[in-house]
Parts: sequence; structure tokens; C-alpha cells
Amino acid sequence: MTQPVSPPRDGTDKVPPAGGTPARRAVLFRADVRTLSLLGVLAVLVLIGGITKPDEFLDTRNLQLVLTQASVIGVVTVGMTFVIVSGGIDLS
Repeated sequence: MTQPVSPPRDGTDKVPPAGGTPARRAVLFRADVRTLSLLGVLAVLVLIGGITKPDEFLDTRNLQLVLTQASVIGVVTVGMTFVIVSGGIDLS
């Protein structure tokens, strides 16, 4: 049978608010704003390309070419991520 764990007696027995400390929530919100702003820029670029050259830009051949070129960069990125995480290279 397990016994309940009592909270520490050093004044930190308060339950932290949902999402962590206010500073932590601010960092998470800033990261979300960055991500959403990048997605917004991408959407605007696709919209501009679709409006100016709809027959060429939104063609399936062009979209396939863009995805093919991006996949090569994605594979290299995943490989480098594994090298960095495993400690095989130091960026500093």
C-alpha cells in the first residue's frame, strides 16, 4: 500500500497555476505567436502566387516539384537532428 506524499514545508506548497509560472506562459505564448506568424506568411505567399499566376502556381506539377524539393531538405534536416541530439557534433 502506498502512502500519500506530503507537500514540501519550505513555503512552496502552493499548487502552481495551470500552464506553469507566468513567465513560462509568456514564453509559450511567444512561441505560438512566432509559429502562427510563420504560417500566416506562408499563407500570404501562397495566396499571392495563386492570384498572380493561378494556372502555373497552383498546377499539380508545380506543387509536386515544390514538395519534392522540400523533402530533400527535410531528410537532411532529420539526419542532422539525430547527429546533434546524439552528441556527434557540437554547434558551439
